[in-house]
Amino acid sequence: MSRPRRAAMPTLLLALAAVLMAGCGLSHDDEAQPIAADKLPADLLAPSQPATSTTLPPSDTKPVTIYLLRGTSDGAVLVPVQREVAEPDRAGARIEALLRVEPTDAEKAQGLSSAIPDDVELLVALHDVDERELVIDLSQEFLDVQGTELTYRFAQIVFTAAELDGVRSIRFRVDGQAIQALDDAGNEQAAVGTSDYSALRPR
Repeated sequence: MSRPRRAAMPTLLLALAAVLMAGCGLSHDDEAQPIAADKLPADLLAPSQPATSTTLPPSDTKPVTIYLLRGTSDGAVLVPVQREVAEPDRAGARIEALLRVEPTDAEKAQGLSSAIPDDVELLVALHDVDERELVIDLSQEFLDVQGTELTYRFAQIVFTAAELDGVRSIRFRVDGQAIQALDDAGNEQAAVGTSDYSALRPR
């Protein structure tokens, strides 16, 4: 009587295993079977969205000093203002900021302006570290005025350039040709520094 019961036990176990395999979505070959799309949850069908961040990249600019002008009863004086620039130690960065950025509304309200028109371009700025000299090459538009107005342009650039470490004197070129700079007395000089514009020095 015991032999028939022992023979039935393996059959019962095999049947149970077949039921479990069918419930797990596996065939008798133990291979995964694809599930129909209409059987999947909606959130699995939608493409995943990458996480976004609202954090802005850190700024790589630094404030530098450039010089604008304020009119006075006897002419004008230079006034230092701040601008944010990238690569502040690069020879031409401050000059580019002076040429590129117009006075803000707040600065205009204080009577500040620039004698340098916005069509003047910086072509080259060469820093001779050994001579502590900066050579500035500008476009032809820089020379479209004469006299005091031209002196103001030189003064703005000279004081702005002198903010760069290791610059004691400045030489000017226009379209690659060396030119003489006008000092505050109207004299022509091959190289100038801030002392040549003491009459315009910030007060």
